[in-house]
Amino acid sequence: MKLLVINRDCDVDRYDSFCQFNSSIAGIGRFSAIDGQTLDMQELKSAGLIAPDLCYTRGAVGSALSHILLWNAVVENDQPVSIFEDDAILSRNFPEESERIIKTLGDEWDIVLWGYNYDVNLVFDVLPGVTYCVANFNQTLMRLGVERYRSRPVSASPFKLFKALGICGYAISPRGARRLLDLCLPLQNAEYWYLRTNETLRNTSLDHVMCHHYEKIDAFCCFPSLCISRNENAKSTIIHS
Repeated sequence: MKLLVINRDCDVDRYDSFCQFNSSIAGIGRFSAIDGQTLDMQELKSAGLIAPDLCYTRGAVGSALSHILLWNAVVENDQPVSIFEDDAILSRNFPEESERIIKTLGDEWDIVLWGYNYDVNLVFDVLPGVTYCVANFNQTLMRLGVERYRSRPVSASPFKLFKALGICGYAISPRGARRLLDLCLPLQNAEYWYLRTNETLRNTSLDHVMCHHYEKIDAFCCFPSLCISRNENAKSTIIHS
């Protein structure tokens, strides 16, 4: 499966850092991300890509459209792709373990999250027909343990996904890309309520609306995760662009 990292041309340091952290993983291509500062927002509204009252920063719009462009390419080329954001840190054995998981799922998958944010809970179907699991993480410890994470292999299993935020790394199939394009566009100003955790989330980035639709599609998460992100808001190009 092709591996691509999304990175803006102006974020040279972020790309260098990504390459350094993932130097053991060969063949990750770079996709030149859309810079939200260059977008004509009125044109996007007229094209029906975003709602007139969308509450995204320009950085969030640029990031969303970068992912969406790749989804369209997945549909056009009829080939799955693994997509990473430029703060993703992959496990040492990512190529082998991700390939094994995809083979386990066969053709019955739309999206597989290789990683997710550790500052919010993850909800997945741990025992289908019996109970789901709400997992909480310690993001501070994860950040301190990055080098240990990089140095060891991770053995993961795929679970049906109910709720997760963050899209630092995921695989998407042509069928999944079509479904998410239909479900996510146009990007709307909305609030989403999650039954299992009794939470309400305002849509301010693409992963929020994706999360809202995971239960409608064949979405899976890897547990434990095959990639992590420090998820540092102070350095976020979505929040601060």
